[in-house]
This record gives sequence, structure tokens and C-alpha cells, in this order.
Amino acid sequence: MSVLSAAHRGLASYPVLAFMLISLGVGFVTAAIPPIVDSEILPFDQPLHGLVGGSLGLALAAFLVTAALSGRAGVADLGRRSVRWRVPVRW
Repeated sequence: MSVLSAAHRGLASYPVLAFMLISLGVGFVTAAIPPIVDSEILPFDQPLHGLVGGSLGLALAAFLVTAALSGRAGVADLGRRSVRWRVPVRW
């Protein structure tokens, strides 16, 4: 049995737990990298690691769990729904 198939089965068996572990793990890793933590790029004293870690962690977790559950079609659907503009434009 390969490591990838075991990871695939684990993601598919417990998708919510996998999503939480991946997103929180990426968030904690980005909070532990000193150049990201010490940067003062964002205004209003917002931490860059909060923005990068949160966005990257959630996106990576959503991509991996969707790929494990639904395959290529699910990832394509996730990508389409992520960039769809749902706000009506009124001038």
C-alpha cells in the first residue's frame, strides 16, 4: 500500500477533521516563520501571518479535501464557484 493511497483514504474518511488539521497546521506554521511574523506590510497593525496563514491554510485544505472526496471534477467545480461574482453591480 502506498503512502498516497493511505492519505487519500484518511482524507476521504474524515473530511472535516482533515480540513481542520490542514488549515490550522498551515496557520500555525506561517505564524512560526519569523520573516512573516516580523513584517510590517499591512496597515492598521494587522499581522501578515494571520492573513497569509488563514487564506493559504483554508485554500489548501479546501483543495486537498475536495480532491480526495470528488476528484478532478470536484476541484474544477470548487475553482469555478470560488471565482464566481455573486454581487449584483448597480450603478
